[in-house]
Amino acid sequence: MVLNGALNNLLQYLAGYGGLGVIASLESQHIDLNEFIGESNSKEDQTPDKFILPENLNLNVEMNVGELVWDNHKFTEVGGKLLLVNRKATASDFSLKTTGGTVKGKLVLNNLVEAGNVIEGNFRFDNVNVKTLFEEWKNFDQETITDKHLSGTGSGTVDLLLFFNPYFSLIEEKMYAMSDVTIKNGELKDLETMRLITDYMRSNKALKMMLNKHIDKFEEKLMHLKFATLSNKIEIQDRKIFIPEMTISTNALDVNLFGWHDFDNNVEYHISFRFRDLKTVAEYTEFGKVEDDGLGIIIYLTMFGPVDNPEFSLDGDERKNDLKENLTQEKQDLKSMLKTEFGLFKNDSTVQIIDDKNKKQVEFIFYDEDLENADSIKVKEKNKTRTNKLFDKIEKEKEDEEKEEVEFGEDE
Repeated sequence: MVLNGALNNLLQYLAGYGGLGVIASLESQHIDLNEFIGESNSKEDQTPDKFILPENLNLNVEMNVGELVWDNHKFTEVGGKLLLVNRKATASDFSLKTTGGTVKGKLVLNNLVEAGNVIEGNFRFDNVNVKTLFEEWKNFDQETITDKHLSGTGSGTVDLLLFFNPYFSLIEEKMYAMSDVTIKNGELKDLETMRLITDYMRSNKALKMMLNKHIDKFEEKLMHLKFATLSNKIEIQDRKIFIPEMTISTNALDVNLFGWHDFDNNVEYHISFRFRDLKTVAEYTEFGKVEDDGLGIIIYLTMFGPVDNPEFSLDGDERKNDLKENLTQEKQDLKSMLKTEFGLFKNDSTVQIIDDKNKKQVEFIFYDEDLENADSIKVKEKNKTRTNKLFDKIEKEKEDEEKEEVEFGEDE
């Protein structure tokens, strides 16, 4: 270890009065913080010590450490500037390598003594090995998703605000964090929660009757999901981890998911997926690849309660919300079709003309054993007109629109 710099007011500090100022650069090939920190006061019958930074010590240190060890964590190529003034420590422009990736950012620790401690920070991480991260950090003291279940490469940003008591114990109720996370080339396998979903499907009479032959195949796929990219914003507040609505596109099917998971391991997740997506090979007719018309069986589920023994129910509210959105979109699509084909709604700028290039194609499917009977498969033509009522309603709106234009002209 090499320390170069200057000391200010050293004699007064040693004599017991006055503060010490240090301006220095620190270079070292290896530092083991465990040798300096020692064991924590973890015994129940032992009174913990308050965390107090020295009031009369001011630091300005440039660090360059080849390897830094703390607990069972190893960080390499550690660099940055450490400032300590009036019991406020700031690590600015710090960077390090860990679990196969890099981390850069800023952390501020404000030691308020009797009022506790506050840590505020923001940093970016890139190409972190998710499996190794979970393993090194002991799966973040939970057993639901561990290093045995999740793998991939993670990147993103984190903004956090943490409050601690005078003994440096985290006050969970005040914790806040916002993270924008992307995981690439990920896998989620052998997750017991997925098996619980299919167990519920078998126990629900309606779902079992409707999907019985699909459930076993569905379970096989759910137990080993692969995804190219998974992105979302994760928020932690009021002892809950909030997951906004997202679509997980996997090798098996696309799953829509949102909900929360609290620090007591209670959950509430809303999950939906389309069973048509279960197939694995494209379906072709004499006219070419079959295009998705938005139909198909969509299952809406709610998972709630203790994560190790959750309950399930069909999610009627989410189904209603989706139906409402779909009907609104269908109405707009039909208007676009009428404008494109018959020139209606010319004065409505919100109605767009349909571009054939924008038609979405979806690869529909068969199970592997279905291929043996491919000659016997019949393709049914679907009627894409939902109801005459919708058409009549649009026609009435068109007539009202034309009537308003005529009345407006008469007023003039």
